Amino acid sequence: MDNLDLAAALRQHFGFHSFRLGQRAAIEHALARRDALVVMPTGSGKSLCYQLPALLLDGTTLVISPLIALMKDQVDALVAANKRATFINSTLAPGEQRERIARLARGDYKIVYVAPERLRNSDFLRALANVRVALLAVDEAHCISQWGHDFRPDYMYLRDFIPHIGKPPVFALTATATPEVQNDILKQLGLAQAERIVTGFNRPNLSFTVRYAPSEPEKLRGLKALLSDPHCAGIIYTGTRREAEEVAEFVNDVAHVRAAHYHAGLDDDERTRAQDAFMRDETPVIVATNAFGMGVDKANIRFVIHYNLPATVEAYYQEIGRAGRDGRPARGVLLYSPQDRALQEWFIENDAPTRAEVENLYRLLPRGTHLVSPLDLQRQTGLIDSKLKIALRQLENAGALRRLGDERGTMLVQVIALARLDLSASAAEIERFRERKRQKLAQMIRYAETDGCRRRFILDYFGDRGPADAPDCCDNHHALTPARPAETEDESVALTILDCVRVVSNHIGRLGVSKILAGSRSQDVARFQRNPFYGRLAHFKQSQLDDLVNELIAKGYIKIVGGDYPVVALSPLGASAIKTRAAIALRLPQTTRNAETARGERDLGTVEYTHQLFGQGLSPDAIAQQRGLKTSTVYDHLAQLIAQGLVHVDAVIAPELQAQVRQAMGKAESLNLSAIKALLPETISYDMIRCVRAAHDLEQQGPAPLKPTADEELAPLTPEEQVIFDALRALRTQLASAEQLPPYVIFHDRTLRGLARQRPQTPAEFSAVFGIGASKTAKYGERVLAILRQYPRKQPDDAVAEFLSTARPKPLRGPWRSGFALDFNSKFAGARWERTELGELVYRFKYAGDRTVAETLATRLGDLIRTRPDLHADVIVPIPSTKKDRPYDPVPLLARALGNQIAVAVHETALVKARATELQKAMTNVVQKQANMKGAFHVADAGAVRGKQILLLDDFYDSGATLGEATRVLLAAGAASVNVLTVTKTIHAD
Repeated sequence: MDNLDLAAALRQHFGFHSFRLGQRAAIEHALARRDALVVMPTGSGKSLCYQLPALLLDGTTLVISPLIALMKDQVDALVAANKRATFINSTLAPGEQRERIARLARGDYKIVYVAPERLRNSDFLRALANVRVALLAVDEAHCISQWGHDFRPDYMYLRDFIPHIGKPPVFALTATATPEVQNDILKQLGLAQAERIVTGFNRPNLSFTVRYAPSEPEKLRGLKALLSDPHCAGIIYTGTRREAEEVAEFVNDVAHVRAAHYHAGLDDDERTRAQDAFMRDETPVIVATNAFGMGVDKANIRFVIHYNLPATVEAYYQEIGRAGRDGRPARGVLLYSPQDRALQEWFIENDAPTRAEVENLYRLLPRGTHLVSPLDLQRQTGLIDSKLKIALRQLENAGALRRLGDERGTMLVQVIALARLDLSASAAEIERFRERKRQKLAQMIRYAETDGCRRRFILDYFGDRGPADAPDCCDNHHALTPARPAETEDESVALTILDCVRVVSNHIGRLGVSKILAGSRSQDVARFQRNPFYGRLAHFKQSQLDDLVNELIAKGYIKIVGGDYPVVALSPLGASAIKTRAAIALRLPQTTRNAETARGERDLGTVEYTHQLFGQGLSPDAIAQQRGLKTSTVYDHLAQLIAQGLVHVDAVIAPELQAQVRQAMGKAESLNLSAIKALLPETISYDMIRCVRAAHDLEQQGPAPLKPTADEELAPLTPEEQVIFDALRALRTQLASAEQLPPYVIFHDRTLRGLARQRPQTPAEFSAVFGIGASKTAKYGERVLAILRQYPRKQPDDAVAEFLSTARPKPLRGPWRSGFALDFNSKFAGARWERTELGELVYRFKYAGDRTVAETLATRLGDLIRTRPDLHADVIVPIPSTKKDRPYDPVPLLARALGNQIAVAVHETALVKARATELQKAMTNVVQKQANMKGAFHVADAGAVRGKQILLLDDFYDSGATLGEATRVLLAAGAASVNVLTVTKTIHAD
C-alpha cells in the first residue's frame, strides 16, 4: 500500500489526518509481514501501529495485553467506531467467554485482546486451530524480560505459542525499554531478524519535579498545594492499596477535589465505575496503585503525582507519560521520602517463593499426567497466586514438570519423578533477578536525589542521546533562575539555615540542623559545638526552627537523601540561593527571647543532668557525690526516668533484687512503698522499691507512643500552655493525695507538658499522648479532658493534622449488606511497622488482658452506628472465638458493651462453631483462610435470627473469610439482612 492509500486508510478508520513519528514505519513493517520491536513514549500512539494493519490485513490480529483496563478501554473505542473487536478475559461470565471464543473460531473478529495466561487455555487453543492469525501484537512487551521493570512469568509462554498459530509476524511494543531490555525482548520472543523502531524518549511538554516530603504530614501538605485547580484532571499513584483509599479520602475531604480510588483489590464493577467516571471527567482525580493506567487513553491529564517512590525509572516514566497526551504542558511530580525505599525493598525480597516452598510444592504434586487446580495448590502450600506461578516455572526449568494446557480453572500437567530435584540454577537466577531490581531501585533513588537535569537523566537511562530540549524542563533548571538578594535580617534567616546545611551536608538529619542552630546540648549534636552556626539562631525555640527547616524542605531548598539514615543536603535551588544570597520569605514566628536568655534555657534540668551522668557510666552514689545531692534524690530521679522509659530498670537494680520486690508487690495489700517494704529484708531500700514500682507502672501502660525528643521537653511552655500545665499539676496533686501515691506515678511532669502542648480533646487523642495509655484514659481521662476542653488547641494547619489524628471508618466489602471497620489496625512508616491508636487499644484488649478497653471501643462503635442508618440492627451477634484459653472472650464482651451503648439485644450463642478451626493469622493466603472457615459455623438458635436485621461483630477484619462464612450461615438460617462491624482492618487486607 503506497503512502497516499495509507493516509486515506488512516482517515477512513480513525479520522486522523497525519501519522505521528514512527507510526508509518511500524505500520509498513506490519503490512509487509515483518517482525518488529516498536519503542515509543507513552501517549505517542503505539496501539495504532497494530490496529490499522489489523483492519487492513486478511485474518484476525491477536493482541496480548497484561491488564484488564487496557483491554476494556481500547475495545470500547474500537467498537464505538464500528470495528469488529473484542476481549476475552476472566471478568466475563463463563457463558460469555464461550460465546466470544466460538465467534473467534468463526472469524467474526478482526482484533481480539487476551491476557497471556489465556495462551495455555485448551478451549482457546482449539478455537485458534482454524483461525488465520494475521498479526500477533505483544503489548507491554517488556513484561517478557526479567531485565525489565514488570516481569510477568506468563509472558514466557509466548515463544512456544507463536509456532502454534502459524508463525505470523510479531509486533512487540513497549514505551519503556532500555537497550538491554530491548535485546532481551527479541531474544525471549525468538525474533532475531526483527526491525527496531525506536522514536526516542523525550516528551517536551512534560516537566519533571521532585518535592522532598520526608514525613506523611509533609506529603499531604505538598499534595494539597499541588491540587490548586479542582477541575484539573490527574492521576495520583500510591505504593499500596491502603494508601490509595486514604489519599483519595484526603483529596476529597481536605483538598476539596473530587477523587476516586482504584486498585486490584476492588470488585470488577467498582474498578469499572471508577475508571469510567475518570474517563468521562466526572471525577477529575483518580488515586491508584500501578494496577491503573496501562492503555487508558485520556488526552487531558495535566498531572501525574507519585505519592511514593516507584521501583524503577521505567515504571516512573511510563506512569508520568500518561499526562499531556494532547501535547499541552503537563507535570510529573514525585513526593520523595527516602524512607519510601523500604517498601520497594520489601517487595524485592518477597516477590518469589523460597527453595523450601518450591520443594514442598513438588512433594505435593502426584507424579504422572493429571489435572490440578491452582486454588487447591494455593490452599495446600500457602503460596499466593504470583508466587505459585513462579514456583511452577521453576519446576519447569528444573525438568520436574511440563505444562500441557489449561482448561476451565485447572491445569493439565505432567509431573516427572526425579531422583533429585535440583533448583540451584533457578535459585541463582532469582537472586540475579533480585539484584537487578535492587540496581533499578538505586537508579530511581539517583533520579530523585540528582542535582542535575532530570530530563537528561531519563534520556540517558534509556540510551537516548538526543537533545533534552523542553520549554519547562525540571525543577533543577528552575533553581538557576536569578532571585532578588536578601535585604533584611528576617530574609537572612533562611540563608543562615542553608549555610548550616551546606557545612553539615550529608552528615546529619533535619532535626539535627535545628538542634545545631538552637545550640542544643543533646548528645547527638555534641560534636558540632565548634560549628560556626552552633547557637546562631538560639533566639528561636528548637520547635520553631524545626518548622523553618521543614518549610525550606517544602520549598525545595533543602533535600533529604539516604534511606535508613536520612540526612540533609542542599538542593540545586538551595545552592543557588546561597551563591546569590537570595531573599527567601519564611513564615517567621514571633519571638521576644534574646540570645542570652536562650542560652540560659539550654542548660539541662536536674533530672536530665542525672540522666546524662548515668548514661556516662556513673553509679547513683557517684552522681550524688559529684552533684552534692543525697543518694535518695538521685534514685528518685532514676525512678522518674524509668517511668518515662528513658532508663531501663535492669541498669539500676539487679534482676534478683527486682524479683524479690515484684514478689512482694504481688502479695502486698497495696502498692504503697511501706506496704511493700514490710515484706522485704532490710537490704532492699525504699529507693530500690521505688525504681521497681516505676518499671511496673510503665509495663502496665502497654506499648507507648513514640517519645518526644529531649529538646522538645526542655523547650519553655507558652504563657497559655503554662496556665494549662499548672491546672493539670493541681489536679494531679488531688489525685495523688486521694490514692496515696507519689504525683509522678499519676502523671509525670513530662506527660503534663505533652498534654499542655497537644491539648487532646477526645479520649482517643488523650490515650495517644506519651505516658497515658488505655488504663489511665479509663481512670483519669474525663477529669483531665474537662480541663483541656477549656483551652481548644490552635494549630497552623488544622486540616492536615486533624486528618491524620482522626480515625476514619473503612468500608468492608463482602456478601453482607453494609460493613465498616473503625480504622486500620497498623501502618508502615518507611521500614517501621506500627499500630494505629485504635490498633493499640485492640492489642491491649485482646492480648494484654485489659478488659476496661471494651467500654472505650464500644463507645467508638456506637458513635459510628449512630451516624450510619444502614447499620441499624435488631440483634448483635458476636463471632465465636477460636482461642479458648483467654481469661475472657473479647468479642462477646465487646458485644455486651456495645449492646448497652446502643440499646440493642445481644445473642452470644445464636452463632456457634460447627467444628474446630485453626487461627486465621496462621494462614498465609486467602484461599487457605476461606478453606479454614468453610463450614465452621452453624446457627444454634434460628429463632433468634430469623427475620431479624443482624449486626455481626468481630475485632479484626483480615481477609473477610470469617465474616463472609458467618454471613452466609446467618442468611441461610433466615436472617433478613446482615451488616458487619469490626474495630480495625488489618494491613494484610490492603
